[in-house]
This record gives sequence, C-alpha cells and structure tokens, in this order.
Amino acid sequence: MSPHKNSLKSKILILISVLHLLFYNYTTLEAAELSVVPSITVREEYDDNIFLTKDNKAHDYITRAMPSISMAYKAPSWDWELDYTLHWWYYAQRGESDSSHNAALKSKTNVLKNFLYLDVSDAYSSVILEPRRPSTEDNLSLNRTDSNTFNVSPYIKHQLTSETSFSLGYRYTNIWYKVDNGIDRQMHTGFANIEHTFSPKLKTLLGVEHTADRPDRDNSENDQTTGLIKISYSISPKTEFDAMAGYKWINFKQGNNVDRQIYDASLKYHFHRIGTAELKATSTFTTSPLYGILETRIQQFLIRYGEILSLNGGIFHEEGRYIEIDRQDFTNGVTVGFGYKPTPRFAFKTSGTYKKSKFMPEGTNRENYNSFAGIDYSLTQKTIISLLYNYNKENAAIDANDYTNNIIGLQIKITI
Repeated sequence: MSPHKNSLKSKILILISVLHLLFYNYTTLEAAELSVVPSITVREEYDDNIFLTKDNKAHDYITRAMPSISMAYKAPSWDWELDYTLHWWYYAQRGESDSSHNAALKSKTNVLKNFLYLDVSDAYSSVILEPRRPSTEDNLSLNRTDSNTFNVSPYIKHQLTSETSFSLGYRYTNIWYKVDNGIDRQMHTGFANIEHTFSPKLKTLLGVEHTADRPDRDNSENDQTTGLIKISYSISPKTEFDAMAGYKWINFKQGNNVDRQIYDASLKYHFHRIGTAELKATSTFTTSPLYGILETRIQQFLIRYGEILSLNGGIFHEEGRYIEIDRQDFTNGVTVGFGYKPTPRFAFKTSGTYKKSKFMPEGTNRENYNSFAGIDYSLTQKTIISLLYNYNKENAAIDANDYTNNIIGLQIKITI
C-alpha cells in the first residue's frame, strides 16, 4: 500500500472519531459538562549534537512551538476526552522546520442503557523506529516516525446478578506508520468476559478473545487466541494486589506457531501517607514498526515518597523478544528522581536513568545515560517559565553509534 493511501486511511479514521464526537448524543447537551483548556508552549534551546553522532557533531539553535488543547465531555450516556498537541520546531542554522503531532482520544457511549456500549479511541504519536540505533525522546527528527492507532469496539454488557456481569463484543484496530517500510495492520477481535465481585475487596474476571491479525505484509498474517483470568484484591487499606495470568496462542498462515504465558501483576503498598512502594511484573504483546509482533516482559520495583520534597527511584529488567525474527533485546536499568517545591510558585526537579542492554543473537552490549534538570517559576496562575537541561550519552558496541548530547532550553507555557 502506498504512503499516500496509508496517510489517507489514517485521516479517514481520525475523521470518523471526530464525527462521532460532534454528532452523537446531541440530545444530552443540556445535562452535559464540557471543559476546554487550550495552552501554548514556546521553547528556545541549544542542542550540541542534533544528529547524535560520535564525530563531526552538528549543533543548532532550535525554536519549538507546541499549541495544545485538552477537552472533556461528560453526559449521562456519553463520556469522551481529547488531548492534542502540535509539535513544530525550526533549526535556525539549517533553515529547516518540521512537525509532529500527539493526540489521544477516548470515547465511551452507552447506546442502549446498561446494555449496548460503543468505545472509540485514537492515539497519534511519534515512535522509535529501530530501538538499537541512537534516539532520544527530545529529538523527533532522528530514528522516529509518526504512528496512529485507531480502535472502535461495540459490545454488550449484561448484569446477570448483582455480583456477576457478562460482556460480549468486537474490536477493530488499525495501526498505521508514516514511513514507507512500516508494517501497517488491521486486527479484528472478538471477546467475551465474565466478571464477578465476591466482596468490596475481591473482584475477578475470566476472559477469552480471538484476533485475526492482518498486516500489510502477507507472510505475517496470523490468528491469535488468548485466555486469561484477572484478580483485584485489597489486602488492607494500605496494600493493593492486582494480577492477570493467561496464555496466548499465535498461529501464522505460513505454518509457524507460537504459544506464550502472559501475566500482569502489581503489589502496591502505601506508607507514611505520602509514600508508595510497588512491585510489578508484566508481559505484553505489541507490534513494532519494522519487525512485526513484539513480546515484552518487564519486572520492576518502584518507590515514591514526599510532596514538597519528593524522591522516587526504581530498578527494572526488560526482555524484548521479536516473534517473527531471531532477535532479543535484554535491558537492566536504574531510575532516580528528586523534586523540591518550597513555594506554590517555585519548583525544582531532576531525574536520571541508566540502562545496560544486551542484543542477541549478536551478543553486543550498549549503555545509555540520560539525565534531566529543570526549574519552574509561575509568573501567574496560568503562565510558567522554565529553565531546562538534558544530557544523553550512549556507549555502544558499534563505535559509530556512540554519542554525547547536551540540550539547554528556556521555555514558557501559557494556559488560556
């Protein structure tokens, strides 16, 4: 499929979402609550290595403009939220500009009261193309592309008893990438769930779903079947436990079959009123822009404490396994953060991350260092001026991928 058709498809899906927001359920306007919060952020920054290279570094002065809007609409039978930001930037010395978008739409409609529902969501953002190549969250021009994920899901939910409900539905998913070689796909999913509440402290869900995954790349067509059980249990007022366990079977049209355990567990403990400690383990299946289905397993421990003076940190282990090619990425890391807000107008924050990765089957290693520091000062309730600094460094097995990167910026955000 041509890039033009992919772009057109994405725009049509976004248009469907917008029309759904504008025209559905107009009869409830009098009882509805609508909030609209526009804002604009302007930043001037100096970047000493805009191409993230080891040698022959190119620096530039970058102007960024980020107008955004947040909207929320709540009515008796229809809730939706929309967050949108246009990110435009201009390189002064190169005389070039570029742009990207970030949008998140969520809509939930009760078509027939307490029985038939319609969920619509759309997410547009910049994503990393090749995780093993240099990239940063600040640099949207290098090793990144725009992506759009659209979901629409009609389903029925019936209350069998006061404690038990049954859901049956369909979900259509469309994933699009701006680059020519991105693997766009359409997914058709049927699902059924039974939820049961044993007590205010204990809730369970038993679910099954089947997905027909149809990427634009023919040899990747597959069918996926998943069975799972979820438990949510409040052990005490300070301790919460949530867990999901199940199994996924993936059958490719070319004959290669894969089956995996899936899980998502979290144990959270609240201490001293302003502190939390959390132990998490997750297993998810997503799609990558260039390499198809990706299984990601993450184990992490997180701790947060404080309000005026806040501290946070964590350790994590991440495994990324690509189902369709012989490739695995393993990463261990540490995160730390510190914040200080002595007055309502002044805030200081700093954070850092260290990651060490191993790439298989090559057996090569990589280290990444990322740090951030910022000072915010509220000129008024709706105007914040900030001084920002970012540092990024990579030590890679491939010398050409080594780089250091410093960014310093002055930013103002005005909420209208």
